[in-house]
Amino acid sequence: MSTNSDSDSNFSERERPKRGRRKRGGNATNYSKIVEDVSIAEFNGLEIFSWEDDDLSLRSAAAQSRLPFDRLAAEELVHFPDVTKSKASMNLYLLLRNKCLQLWHLGPQVQLTVGAFKDQLKSPLNSDPGLITRVHAFLERYCYINYGIFHCTVHKTLSTYRRIIVIGAGYAGLMAAQQLKFFGFDVLLLEGRPRTGGRVMSYTSHKSSTNTRRAGDLGAMIVMGCVGNPIMTIAQQSPIRFVQINGAQAALYNHEGIKTSADKDNHIQSAFNLLLDTCAYISKELKINSVNGKNLSLGRAIDLVLGQMELRVQKRRAKFWSGMHDMALRQQRLLEDCYVLGKEIKRLVEVIEEAMRNKEESFFDMDINSVANVEELGRLVELRVHKHDLKVALEKFNHRLTEIDTHRAVYKEMVHIQPPQVYVNQEDRTILNFHKANMEYANGCPLHKVSLEHWDADDEWEIEGSHMMVRGGYYKVTEALTEPVKPILRRNHIVTNVEVNEKGVIVSGECPDTTVFYEQADAVLCTVPLGVLKWSIIKSTESDGRIKFQPPLPSWKCNAIDRMGFGSLNKAVFFFEEIFWDKDDHVFLRSAETEEARGECFQWFAVPDEPVLIALISGVAAGFPDLPNYHELTLRRMMNFLRTVYPNCPADPTDFVITKWHRDKFTRGCYSYIGCDATDKDHDVLAEPITDKNGIPRLFFGGEHTITRWPSTVHGAMISGFREATRIANTFGEPLYAFVDPDDEAAAKTARDAAVKVDEKPNGINGASSSKADVDVAESMILD
Repeated sequence: MSTNSDSDSNFSERERPKRGRRKRGGNATNYSKIVEDVSIAEFNGLEIFSWEDDDLSLRSAAAQSRLPFDRLAAEELVHFPDVTKSKASMNLYLLLRNKCLQLWHLGPQVQLTVGAFKDQLKSPLNSDPGLITRVHAFLERYCYINYGIFHCTVHKTLSTYRRIIVIGAGYAGLMAAQQLKFFGFDVLLLEGRPRTGGRVMSYTSHKSSTNTRRAGDLGAMIVMGCVGNPIMTIAQQSPIRFVQINGAQAALYNHEGIKTSADKDNHIQSAFNLLLDTCAYISKELKINSVNGKNLSLGRAIDLVLGQMELRVQKRRAKFWSGMHDMALRQQRLLEDCYVLGKEIKRLVEVIEEAMRNKEESFFDMDINSVANVEELGRLVELRVHKHDLKVALEKFNHRLTEIDTHRAVYKEMVHIQPPQVYVNQEDRTILNFHKANMEYANGCPLHKVSLEHWDADDEWEIEGSHMMVRGGYYKVTEALTEPVKPILRRNHIVTNVEVNEKGVIVSGECPDTTVFYEQADAVLCTVPLGVLKWSIIKSTESDGRIKFQPPLPSWKCNAIDRMGFGSLNKAVFFFEEIFWDKDDHVFLRSAETEEARGECFQWFAVPDEPVLIALISGVAAGFPDLPNYHELTLRRMMNFLRTVYPNCPADPTDFVITKWHRDKFTRGCYSYIGCDATDKDHDVLAEPITDKNGIPRLFFGGEHTITRWPSTVHGAMISGFREATRIANTFGEPLYAFVDPDDEAAAKTARDAAVKVDEKPNGINGASSSKADVDVAESMILD
């Protein structure tokens, strides 16, 4: 009934959630009106690239390539310093570059040769054949064109034979191996598992009454945006289609299956976003990122802000009830005055009534000049004083009664508007815990482990566009990428040793039949997950899954590996006979009863058009203990929850899988995060190659943990594979033609330095403005 994936499940992608996401907006030019004018309902993404010399077409091509449309990126200035001499030469270069990108995206199924590029250029763009050749060579070397699954018409060969070993057939390894093979290298791709894809894996279940095959993604599941995402090109090159996720109005249920009102959910979400903004203000504006010499985590900062908000509420309550106490004391004094006045009024009334009984009422109206003697005068004055005192006492008494009534009315009103007893009550705290779990899902770790200062360092580079799922499972993308590298792929080859020497590298390990293999090459690209690197540098007698580097990795590399975090995220996948939920509800949410369990199955995804539900397990809950009955208990709790939310839910699923990525020896976690002692620059340190004694790079590193702009994502891993293929080709391949006029070099230096700064502060993809039209173009190419 229950299947435990020991994990051949893995998460190479951070599926950054949209709920509660902090995102910086840019001043992007909006081309949506242009798209609407050409009837967006009929708009085909391929057609836009065929709009000859159209500004929108060229802009879209640049955006799809993660390059700025109207300026040179820093890496371009390195190879084209001569084009910075004048505005005209720069404009010509940009036109040629964007035109080449346009032609590639128009037909990425076939290699775009330099000859085909030249044939498509008209006068005056074809006036400089040398520049055209250089532009094409640069874009090809840096994997902006001719990448992925395309038909190769011109096979490349190197003047000197070079062999490269790639360790790991995840998405970084697959892309790097494919590109190196295209560049003319002899490539060997080693994978320790019997499958490829790394932390991208789909589980296929046949346990149904009809024996129908159904797939659920155990690792990466969400395609994170489309503008500039290389997976969009892979989709054009293969029969892969995506389904847009509709989770904007996802319903939130508590652990008992009771739906939370949308107003309350939105209110708490706004409060949580305000918490994040406050933390960002403390970190970025006030520059407070440590306390007592210890770096703050995001979770600690949130707790401190919540504590301060709680203190503010309690101070308001103290001030409120202090005022209420003063009002009560005032009312008590008024009542005491009324009591004293009442006794005085009673005494005076008795005195006057006694005088009336003694027939002395005439003294109240008698003229003082008609008094016969001193005794009568004394009695007259006495009675008149009593009458005056009674009048004054009655006026005071009535005034006190009016004040008492006023105070009582105010008191009643104040009771109704009293401050809350706490800043977050128990019901609201469970919703707040859901949003914390969502953030832990986005970062791949408990919030108390991620850096306050750098947790959102990659937000500025976020790929624009909708979030989508692969129809039929993410493994379809893996299969498409694996097909071209099958001749150079060796599965079940577990690497245990990597030796670097002045002649190259020696890679050795174990095969399934316990035999040992040895391979020599000029260089090796290591794309194993950060969790494996962490395990490899720990001093331990255990050798399972450990890679021994000879000589040992330098301290600067080991320190970066140690500082950077590698988290845990797991999934529970439920297979059913038929769909019992609303097909339009792609996402629904669950808040846990306790803070410790807040990440347990807190977000549910419905696989489009399939009776499959996938629940996420994040934060502390993702590191669940390896108990024999844990999976069964989880299954029972979640099925009770589903039956409460959906009365038509069956008693049991046909199949059930729960992943354990944190225990998988090939991954030891899900994806990287910036720990409290790390910075975003540590991604670059992890990417730095190791050289031999002669200073020649021999050991290269790729993977989602080695890329600063798009870490923890599948597309980030792919782009890191491109980067390393380029780096290896620049080191061991044929050199690109470079213009070396010293005057041009000097003229380009200032522009290059400025470009680096601009690239670090983007306004979209790699400094380019991603318009709504760019998003629409990309989505229309791959959505059903």
